[in-house]
Amino acid sequence: MKFKIIVLLILLFSIDSFACMATTQFKMFPIGIEDGKIITADTFIYRSSYRGERNEKDIINSKTMWNIELSVTVYDLKGNVVSMNIFEKLTVKEEKYDTQLKTAYQKLLHTSKLKHPNLNFFTPKYISFCDFQKKCEILKVKNDTVNKKDYLIYKNKKHPISLAKYEKYKQSALFTGNLSSYYISSTRIYKTKNTELVIAHLQTGHEVSMGWINDDPIGTPKEEDVYNPNIIPKEHKPEIQFNKLSEAIYQEPLLHHAYGFDFFVINTIK
Repeated sequence: MKFKIIVLLILLFSIDSFACMATTQFKMFPIGIEDGKIITADTFIYRSSYRGERNEKDIINSKTMWNIELSVTVYDLKGNVVSMNIFEKLTVKEEKYDTQLKTAYQKLLHTSKLKHPNLNFFTPKYISFCDFQKKCEILKVKNDTVNKKDYLIYKNKKHPISLAKYEKYKQSALFTGNLSSYYISSTRIYKTKNTELVIAHLQTGHEVSMGWINDDPIGTPKEEDVYNPNIIPKEHKPEIQFNKLSEAIYQEPLLHHAYGFDFFVINTIK
């Protein structure tokens, strides 16, 4: 009986150690506009792990693995999905996935140019890592807990957002559908001649649920110890190329056990 319990504990510990890398992201990389439709490269990214080689202490280390599904998605100007077609699936067994994703995205971009000769392509104009705050340089997220509505605020205008289209992730015990638990990780702006597409990546994770992120650094500091760190976010501009569509692929910062999703605002330029 003792042997069975020991085996079970070892198995549970092994499962937990490999599950601790699990994160889920939805990222969109805009391409252009044609006939009143927005065409994007939508990317579902799942981080897990695989068993590496045994080290000198005969312990098997877990290593990072990314499963990526890249799709061509068409939206109307209200943000509704018109169509979505899988373009390529990737498995990346490295710490970073951006190089492989960029290669696949560039192939998708080339295909889009051939398929949509009248496509008005976006130009990347702005990117910032907000570092998990509710208010950033160009955007803020507003949670109306009384009326149970959520908004992105851009140029003092409210734009309603919802996690409704990500319902399938509710299968996980780690997922929360309450947007008040999500903070802004990054913001981006893409432009055509007449349209501005503003994107916010909202994310939640272990650091949020534990109350470690202090989004009000001016307020009363909390007691801090090794098990209760005080993380003070600081928005910054990442050192990545963001002026050419074919190069505008990057790796989103991640919390532990993170769930992150892109939301966009469409602004007409007059």
